[in-house]
Amino acid sequence: MSKACELVNTYEVLEHVMGIKGLHPHRLSTIRDMRVKLVRHVTNNEQLSGGVVLDIGCGSGAGTSELAAMLADGREVIGLDINQHAIETASKQYAAIPNLRFITVILMRFCKPIRS
Repeated sequence: MSKACELVNTYEVLEHVMGIKGLHPHRLSTIRDMRVKLVRHVTNNEQLSGGVVLDIGCGSGAGTSELAAMLADGREVIGLDINQHAIETASKQYAAIPNLRFITVILMRFCKPIRS
């Protein structure tokens, strides 16, 4: 049985889930509010029960680790980034968090080219 998958994209969440447009997404209070609302959305949606949360472009993994801690129900959180060094560092730094892992990936490899 495959798990449901929730994609995390900071800009999309800010605009669609929180209804914020034109706000710089790197304000810390805004990011914290976004995580709280994302956790509420994921945990209150039966279709996402037992699913996986992907943080695309997770960078250092700091925000991803906070998200994993907030999802105390054991739901798996996976941080994805193109930067192998960042992923290796995050994997070591947050190794103690059981529902968290990091993967180096180039997502463009999964996209089909658009032809005009």
